[in-house]
Amino acid sequence: MNCVIVGARDRVLDKDREEVENLIRKLSHQFRGRLQVVSVGCDRGIGKYVRDFCLKNEIIFVECRMKLEGKESEDIPRSFFVHTFLARNKVLLELGDEFYVFKGNADGGIVEAVIPQAIEKVGEQRVRVYEFETVT
Repeated sequence: MNCVIVGARDRVLDKDREEVENLIRKLSHQFRGRLQVVSVGCDRGIGKYVRDFCLKNEIIFVECRMKLEGKESEDIPRSFFVHTFLARNKVLLELGDEFYVFKGNADGGIVEAVIPQAIEKVGEQRVRVYEFETVT
């Protein structure tokens, strides 16, 4: 089972890490050796938690990474930046059988854009969305 687990890079709370780890434990038990995990942006936040846990526990893991180089990031046209990451989302859609999306603090982000397309592909019951919670 190809499970896409993605989320905002700004989800860096211990609670987020614990939720990711518990999710992967549950999926690993459920799919018993047939689990492949796909994520993005594994330098911090949800992607890092996914990557670290999968590698530590020898779970097959794929990082779908798009990295823009060659210019300072502020010099890259926003339209090209968005186009690049929406293309990355198409890879996630192609690979995924189930989707787990940890939303960031702003609706309409690039990771969140995969939600309606994932629902269209696999059905609402196979797409789980984790809402962003503000720290109080």
